[in-house]
Amino acid sequence: FILGLVRSPQETFREHIAIIDALGRSDAEGAENLMREHLRKSRDALERAYLEKGTDLRKQSKHMSDML
Repeated sequence: FILGLVRSPQETFREHIAIIDALGRSDAEGAENLMREHLRKSRDALERAYLEKGTDLRKQSKHMSDML
């Protein structure tokens, strides 16, 4: 990954905009679902990146999984 990024800035920007749009529409449930999906994608990308380096992120930090 480049400069510590594990996901494309364009992809995460689109996700952030979708979350903000849902909040702007007072769609709390939609915003929550979008945020959970965003966090899941980020967690999965981090796990893949750590596993590629030979480190099992799940053994180092369980709290991300607990958040979702």
